[in-house]
Amino acid sequence: MTEEPTLTVNFGKTEISDPRLRARIRRAVNEPSTATLGVPSELLHTANPDYRSPVEITVSDASEVHERFTGMVDEAVPEGGEIVLKLITQTQIMRETRIGGLGISPQVPRLETLWAFMRLGGYPPEKVTIEGWEPGPIEVFEVASAIDGVAVEQPIKFGRVFLSPGGPVARFAEDLGPPELRELYDEGPAWALVTCTAKTLLEAEEEAVREIDFALAWLMARAHYSSVSLPGRQPGAHKRKWTLSRMLRKDVIVARGLSTGRRWLRAPRDIPWQPPLPLGEIADIAAPVLPPDTPIQLRESVNSWRRAAEASDLFEAVVALNDAMEFYVSNVSLPDLFTKEQKNSVRDNATAGLADGQKQRVSDVLNSMLNAPSLMMKLRKTLEDNEVPHTESEVQVVKRVRDRRNALVHGRTREAPSEDDVRYTVAFVNRMLVYRIAGLTRGAVHQVTG
Repeated sequence: MTEEPTLTVNFGKTEISDPRLRARIRRAVNEPSTATLGVPSELLHTANPDYRSPVEITVSDASEVHERFTGMVDEAVPEGGEIVLKLITQTQIMRETRIGGLGISPQVPRLETLWAFMRLGGYPPEKVTIEGWEPGPIEVFEVASAIDGVAVEQPIKFGRVFLSPGGPVARFAEDLGPPELRELYDEGPAWALVTCTAKTLLEAEEEAVREIDFALAWLMARAHYSSVSLPGRQPGAHKRKWTLSRMLRKDVIVARGLSTGRRWLRAPRDIPWQPPLPLGEIADIAAPVLPPDTPIQLRESVNSWRRAAEASDLFEAVVALNDAMEFYVSNVSLPDLFTKEQKNSVRDNATAGLADGQKQRVSDVLNSMLNAPSLMMKLRKTLEDNEVPHTESEVQVVKRVRDRRNALVHGRTREAPSEDDVRYTVAFVNRMLVYRIAGLTRGAVHQVTG
């Protein structure tokens, strides 16, 4: 008897495998692949996948598993007893992002340009493999941007960034197009220049943009300084108009390799497709009802989530997500883990043999932290209290993102979390907020007291 092939769909870590699943995959020449997936409603409700998870459709027969489609949910349409999911690939997402302008020199390999477009289209580096090409060679790049809102008379350095009123840096865009982007660069009125080492133009640009934005942030902070004296009691001058200043990096970057001569002129702020939200299409857009007296902590949580959702930098998103979660659990308290007698016992054991100063420090730490629940402890409890559907694997994704933020705050590393983890955490925190608002509407108790 021939074994029937089994259709399996994975939404991230959530797997659905059932004979009632039906999939139709469309592949066309010179067009992104699409798929239509029919799933019985009860299967989706039970599995509760997140529609922003990566989707993988596989078919298995005997001992072999064949990948049929990878992509994401574009649309979910309830039809009778099932939900029809319309799926698209990452290629379609790339089509929805317009490059604000790009000019490249002949020295730039075409495969490097292809690699950069795929990265800009949302593909993480580990998923971009181009046969016959590797990123490189590593070399020193000069990366410059036009700056608005500052008048520079003489070159001056802030951190790794040189601000200049002109000179050679003002001519970096010569012979690169398009004309409107070149003109934006040429008109200055000031320029920021960073030297860095990288394998590709895109990597050099990304590093330099972070440095320029930080230098401008510091320059603004220094200009807005309003105390009587600088550190060391040096008297400081002050003018109110300095505190009204706003420095801006224009949306134009030139990067050039000093060894290979490869150059590009680019608008780094890619322009994603931002269609107006058709409120009339979303029949339940007003559910749950947003109470007019929403608590201030929850308001700030929603505002922080929005910053994360709109952030173009991963760490900016991570910091905003952390703020959203901190506000989300701000009113939560949990029962003490240790009784007073247990705390005293732990303290006595931990301080035995220590000098007086050491004893005091250990006692202070233990007294303040033993019964202080972590954010993740509060989050788990609040998820339960607000009846937010979730799995342990989803919580672990959130924890990974939180851990990367903590590593950054405590000076251990600046290793960015994966784009997939950040994207999923944005979706998960969104779910948390919707359920919290729903709890307010129905009068659910959302504060845990110990």
